[in-house]
Amino acid sequence: MRKILSILMALVIVTLMFSTVSMGAGPMADDELSTDGWKMSASSVNVNQETPEKAIDGSLSSYWHSLIEPKAPAPHYIQLEMREATAISGYRYYPRKQGGAGTCTNYEVLVSLDGESFELAARGTCSNDTSPKTINFGANIVCKYVRFIMINSNAGYGAAGEVRVLAPKDTLKTREVIPGMIIHKDEISIEGMEIEASGTYHEKGIIRNPLGNLLDSNRDTYWKSSDINEEQTPHFLTIVLPKSTKVFGYRYTPRTNGEGACSAYEIWVSADGKNFNKIKEGVFGDDVNEKEIWFDAPVIAKKVKFVMKEVKGSFAMASEIRLIGEEKKADNKDAGNVEATTGELSTSGWTFITSSTNSSNGVPREKPENVIDGSAESHWHTAISPKAEGPHFITVVLPNVQKVGGYIYTPRSNMGAGTVTKYEISVSLDNVNYTKVAEGDWRHDAQVKTVEFEKSYDAKYVKLTILEGVGGFGSAAEIRLIGSTVTASSEAVQETTGEAATGELSTSGWTFITSSTNSSNGVPREKPENVIDGSAESHWHTAISPKAEGPHFITVVLPNVQKVGGYIYTPRSNMGAGTVTKYEISVSLDNVNYTKVAEGDWRHDAQVKTVEFEKSYDAKYVKLTILEGVGGFGSAAEIRLIDASAISSAGTTAEEEEKYKTALFPGTTVKSSGKSENIPQLMVDGDAGSYWHSEVKPENLPVNLDFEFSYTYTISGISYLPRQDGNFAGYFQEFYIYTSDDGENFNLVKKCSFAQINALEKEIYFDEPVKTKYLRIYLVAGNGGYGTCAELGFIQTTENYERDYKLAEEIYKLQIDSKDIYVKKNGVEKTVKTDVAPYIYEGSTMIPLRGLLAEMGAEITWISDIQRIEVKTDKSFLEFRIEDDEAFMDSVRYSMPVAPQITEGRTFIPLRFVSENLGYYVYWNGETREITITNYEQ
Repeated sequence: MRKILSILMALVIVTLMFSTVSMGAGPMADDELSTDGWKMSASSVNVNQETPEKAIDGSLSSYWHSLIEPKAPAPHYIQLEMREATAISGYRYYPRKQGGAGTCTNYEVLVSLDGESFELAARGTCSNDTSPKTINFGANIVCKYVRFIMINSNAGYGAAGEVRVLAPKDTLKTREVIPGMIIHKDEISIEGMEIEASGTYHEKGIIRNPLGNLLDSNRDTYWKSSDINEEQTPHFLTIVLPKSTKVFGYRYTPRTNGEGACSAYEIWVSADGKNFNKIKEGVFGDDVNEKEIWFDAPVIAKKVKFVMKEVKGSFAMASEIRLIGEEKKADNKDAGNVEATTGELSTSGWTFITSSTNSSNGVPREKPENVIDGSAESHWHTAISPKAEGPHFITVVLPNVQKVGGYIYTPRSNMGAGTVTKYEISVSLDNVNYTKVAEGDWRHDAQVKTVEFEKSYDAKYVKLTILEGVGGFGSAAEIRLIGSTVTASSEAVQETTGEAATGELSTSGWTFITSSTNSSNGVPREKPENVIDGSAESHWHTAISPKAEGPHFITVVLPNVQKVGGYIYTPRSNMGAGTVTKYEISVSLDNVNYTKVAEGDWRHDAQVKTVEFEKSYDAKYVKLTILEGVGGFGSAAEIRLIDASAISSAGTTAEEEEKYKTALFPGTTVKSSGKSENIPQLMVDGDAGSYWHSEVKPENLPVNLDFEFSYTYTISGISYLPRQDGNFAGYFQEFYIYTSDDGENFNLVKKCSFAQINALEKEIYFDEPVKTKYLRIYLVAGNGGYGTCAELGFIQTTENYERDYKLAEEIYKLQIDSKDIYVKKNGVEKTVKTDVAPYIYEGSTMIPLRGLLAEMGAEITWISDIQRIEVKTDKSFLEFRIEDDEAFMDSVRYSMPVAPQITEGRTFIPLRFVSENLGYYVYWNGETREITITNYEQ
């Protein structure tokens, strides 16, 4: 009997254990919701006893763990599905009881209503210990799915002892997950990324919807453009990368209510941050979903400008913007990228223009994007109420010009309103001039209709005109275009054939020399050729058994000497052993004599690393030396070299960087339209430690800062250096740049808006160089409602700098005991004579009053009865007295080394004191006893 009872008790315990696993063990703390009815899943599972269900069984001794053998690549995730959509205020992660492998240190939390479209609710870091990690969302978010992504974790595994969600809080706003906000892993890191804009909305000098909202992964926040005047359109947003990077595409997310949404756009790219090329243009559908723009080919970019040519309303708005850093995967079957069947063109990057779209309360219901979502149950339909008049049309806008040989139309499945029965198909390159390529009648049934053209046509726009449709409407369930072949990813083709991507050298003919290669029984396993196979999943690795001693290296041997301007290193996807964290790069012509061209540290992450050399180098051998790698090994998934000729054309080599110079023009005066705490002249004093500060009182902006040059210069832009004392009050956030020839009539040349606030110098380039004598900064918004600036420089091309320097430079040369004065001014050279010569008195050079100063353009007045001398220029006013070593400059008292004196009936004054206080530089040559005075520091 006792034995039977023992067996029964064991069965009860087992039953209870399984019940707990399937139903959940409930909360572990008072602020947590019950796990009852949850379903669990994960990116991978190690063994049966380490399943994701273990993370809700109420025990920290049992846990979920990612696959160990073979090791699953990071990042890992564990996902919970609640019984129904529920409001939650946060997430709690309990590491496994013993800590160690799999403990998360860097995370993202995603939430979803449908398990397909996810919104980022939180991201951050947590300590590598066993304490519970509480993550607050800052809002009560109604969701059904919660995915916890372990971006970085101990030993590269994923593990969780328990996971929970937090109950909603009365003090927080409650909202639903916003459809369309999908978190993508192919996006370029926002670390170090900055954004510039055509303008940002402000009130009384304070930014209300800052550019930083575009990078916060929160669709509830947004950027809003400024509407100061009509010249504000078109609006633009420019992403500034910390260094030139390979970019494959762009993502733009409108504001959730559609206000200010972009409907027509252009993408411009610059490899050097100065010179831009348009690479893409198109239109968007009238919805609030995230927009994906894939480039025709990857580009090397330092800046990517998104021009919003047309927007909904008088303002432009955006919730999020990102850059895509990986090529589009062939198996991506999201709406807008249905995989092409044989003979069909890919739908990737398609956008649409329609005669109308059916809407409800202004929100599109049966939108054109439905024709490429792969489902015959959804469809596009023309406007119903009020009914749109025919003929109707739907135009496919291809991402680039492609050869089109036919059209495939799928009617809505119930053959209802809008089913096309009479049609025309036409093609165009510019959306203006169309060529009709097919016409006819279609039976009123649910069969797919295929039209093959008589020949193929180059087209960017393909229009289906609905001459007759059921009920007088137009509709389509699916649309495809027939091409000669399936369009493969351009990048994949380039990588597998050895053809170079934009800005890169071809990998054709490359061979390698390595310090070692991992082998098995003498057969190389992770060989160097893997770094040019186009796959980040394969890689080269140094020898493991026995372990090769560092430093390790891999040398690319080019088929011939080529100009190399940079290096692109792709780590293995799981950031595992051998991932490089400290490196040197060197080049050689003979594999004997190497020149080091770059060195530094790389973050331990999966991001592609791009290194631009200071100049281009002729090289046949390019060596990457791995000074530090994970685990003491070396590895690389992919390696590319930057084509120096391509960079040169974009202006990124050292020689090309010399195309521009930033200068402080001598004699520049600065005035402010309002009162100032610190004087405006401090912006051009050459001292980064001093700064101008606007008046310290509320509502002191906007303000004009007017710069007057002593000469007309041709400038290509300006540089702005914030105050350098760590206090960012007054940091320029939005301003306008104007130029003028006369100081009265000003022309707008640039609108500027900054997202990031830091101490770095900002360079702003004009669309084209401007010749000007006056420059105005109209500052409308600054951090805290103030304005501050340490230095304001002026950017010129080398050509303009050298020309203007020669024309604007003033040079005067005098020699002790000589009556000749050499003068160079306004590009003209001459020699003038004075009736007396300079001499030296008590270590100071004394010059006759009228000769030199008259050539400098000064107005001189002698008041004999009080023996006072007045020297007036357009910038300064000086006063002296004979035999008095004190002088006044603009009513400020100064002491001179010697006093003015009368010699041989002529008045002499101390040269250095007078010249330097008039804004000149004085140089003495002791050997020749010659004095040189110039308006440029030498």
